[in-house]
Amino acid sequence: MLVDNLKGIIFDLDNTLVKISDDYLYDVVKNTLNEIGYRGEINREQSILFWRSIDKNNYIIKTWNVDNDTFWKSFRKYDNVDGRISNTKIFDDVYLLRKLNNKIGIFTESIKDIALAEIDFPTPTLPSTWPSCSATA
Repeated sequence: MLVDNLKGIIFDLDNTLVKISDDYLYDVVKNTLNEIGYRGEINREQSILFWRSIDKNNYIIKTWNVDNDTFWKSFRKYDNVDGRISNTKIFDDVYLLRKLNNKIGIFTESIKDIALAEIDFPTPTLPSTWPSCSATA
């Protein structure tokens, strides 16, 4: 089998191994922009695209024309461990990772506290889903 020849496999965490609710993604951006005094339309699609963009700082400027530092300071109030965990679920097929005999790595853009919570949070439908792992930031 092809994966038997690999030394390891690396996965993105958010929206690959776990799914964050689109409602949560939108609400975090909407609340952030409202708090910092943004007066334009807060579009749901733009909010979700922001989360999926590679260059978020550029996206913030091009889409909403607001200061990055101001945005991120407010954003961290709304994207927090409790909110993220209550709006995140593990994809059903993640349990298959346990069947691989390869080292598994996970990377994410999320801050360390959120990333660790997403890896460690319990799920009644898939107990002990994740292979044993350690995290570094």
